[in-house]
Amino acid sequence: MQTGEKQWSKYSSSKETLIGNFLGGLLIHHRDGEYGSLSLLDIHTGKEKLSKKEFAKKHKQLIDVLNNGSHNIVLLQNILYLEGVDGKFYRFDGNKLMEDNKAEKYLSTMFFIESDIPGYFASHNQPLENYEEVREFSSLVLTEPSIQTYKNLEPAVLDVDLQQQTAIVSYRQMKRESADRVVLLYDMKNHRIMWEENIGVVNTEQKNPGVRTLENYYAIQAGDEFLLLDKDTKKEMFRYHLRWNRPVR
Repeated sequence: MQTGEKQWSKYSSSKETLIGNFLGGLLIHHRDGEYGSLSLLDIHTGKEKLSKKEFAKKHKQLIDVLNNGSHNIVLLQNILYLEGVDGKFYRFDGNKLMEDNKAEKYLSTMFFIESDIPGYFASHNQPLENYEEVREFSSLVLTEPSIQTYKNLEPAVLDVDLQQQTAIVSYRQMKRESADRVVLLYDMKNHRIMWEENIGVVNTEQKNPGVRTLENYYAIQAGDEFLLLDKDTKKEMFRYHLRWNRPVR
């Protein structure tokens, strides 16, 4: 984040899913046929801290109930919640595996919220039992007069902050496939647009930009490009082309 330089890269197959930062590293779920497995990468180097075999040996109780689908796992406030292959729901704090029926609510909530706002829990790492609150807030944002101005330009809610009562919305500049996308931050308390930023073209496969709200930045994927906006100044810190694997400017 400080230099804008790539630190490391690692090949990932379609059977691997990044779960999040856990146990002092990056937790990876692997779908191995009917079985699921986990490994841990060093966040600074990308090298394995725990291989699948090492992880299974160290956390056998967890692996014994692990499902082969990553959609049955959610990481919230450094606790792993999951549905096991035995149909029971669990929580894992890094040491102890315990049955916890709250996991069912969290997994259900994640499914419904991320159907509307992909990656929501990557930005908001807290338990949320009522997905309707997020859905209703998103719907209200789209009915605001300032947002209705863009109703024919495919407006979409990309992220919401219930505590701050704000939402990130995107829309297409013109009704063309090649038109640039604009993202904006909307304040529901004062019913106004706080800022807007043209982020460029989003490819048809992605449809809408991807957004992650970090502590000091907004991380945005626009098609093949990744950019970082400073939260305070709204200045674009850097832009990186993912396919070319190099900075754009």
